[in-house]
Amino acid sequence: MDYGEILSRAWKITWNNKILWLFGLFAGTGASLNTGNGGSGGGDGGGGFEGGPGGGLPPNIGRQLERPEVIAIILAITGVLLLIVVALIVLSIIARGGLIGGIRLADDNGKVTFREAWSIGLRYFWRIFGMAIMLVAPILVGVMLYAGFAFITFGFGALCALPLLCLLIIAYIPYSVVVWLGQIGVVVDDLNVFDGLRKGWELLKNNVAHVIVLGVILFVVGFVIGVVTLIPVTVVAFPAVLAFVIDPEKPNVPLLVGAGIAFLCLLPILWLAGSVLTTWIYSVWTLAYRKLTGSVASPVVAQPA
Repeated sequence: MDYGEILSRAWKITWNNKILWLFGLFAGTGASLNTGNGGSGGGDGGGGFEGGPGGGLPPNIGRQLERPEVIAIILAITGVLLLIVVALIVLSIIARGGLIGGIRLADDNGKVTFREAWSIGLRYFWRIFGMAIMLVAPILVGVMLYAGFAFITFGFGALCALPLLCLLIIAYIPYSVVVWLGQIGVVVDDLNVFDGLRKGWELLKNNVAHVIVLGVILFVVGFVIGVVTLIPVTVVAFPAVLAFVIDPEKPNVPLLVGAGIAFLCLLPILWLAGSVLTTWIYSVWTLAYRKLTGSVASPVVAQPA
């Protein structure tokens, strides 16, 4: 495999089809999106907020949280945040399918439009969603089993199971590669979820060296870009840190405001860089998949949304 040709070809596709950067933005956002569930509890009376030393909330905050209008506002904000999270997840799944299919069309035709990539993302939405479930399910099952085992053994069993947990984490790495390659196969070769997994396993089994070399190259590139990106972030954060160092009790407001404005100006640049990098990485793996499978015919057809 000519790695240099794949990397350069992927960059050419990325640069000449800037509309794919938008798909890269949402595909990268969904990949790094972590959601958590929080809980709240209260006592049977007001004493829960005014309770013992070091526990509970201050009385004035506790009384505010008991007001119906405050509870309604909190519920409304929570609902809006959940809708935003769901919307980002849906856009991420569409973006992954659209990005892979768009790269395939760009490789075949030299260009791709937003409409074409978007229609492919919609067409393969449920299959990409299934691949995402296959990727996350082992993590959730493993965490639940490990936590349950730790609970019933009062923590002692969790320590004994650490070596097994490490082995499972190591085994998850090739599994995630299989799912990643299978996700590409779902769009490029029009496969269903389980056929995609089989295809991913077949590719990894027969091309371990190529996959490892390509993975190492992309890891090094991503690491270097991460270090370079960290430099302006550190420069922007320095005034805010300096404001608290000068006077922890009364930090310098102009320094904090200046750091905040600088970060807001830097944020779009970081988003753009992340979108381009995500698009390029998807391009590299999609081209590598085509090279390893000898895929020439294009079953991917851009259909009207």
